[in-house]
Amino acid sequence: MTRRILNEAAEVPTRLGDLALETFGEANGVEVDLPAREASEIRANALQEALIAGEQSGEATSFDGEAFLARMNAKHGGGAK
Repeated sequence: MTRRILNEAAEVPTRLGDLALETFGEANGVEVDLPAREASEIRANALQEALIAGEQSGEATSFDGEAFLARMNAKHGGGAK
């Protein structure tokens, strides 16, 4: 479902730009901002890839904060002050 929503969101600027060109044409003052469209598509693709990677990474595990602090204190010589 997430992928479908992201795909549709990434296609909206493209469809709107194409529709404007078909309807009004560039000669009538309608210009498509390609760099902005490309940047939007790049961000949408990066987000989609990150979501897919997260889905494929498996189930989340519980986090033991006290054990983490103990490891960090042992590694870095710290402690509660």
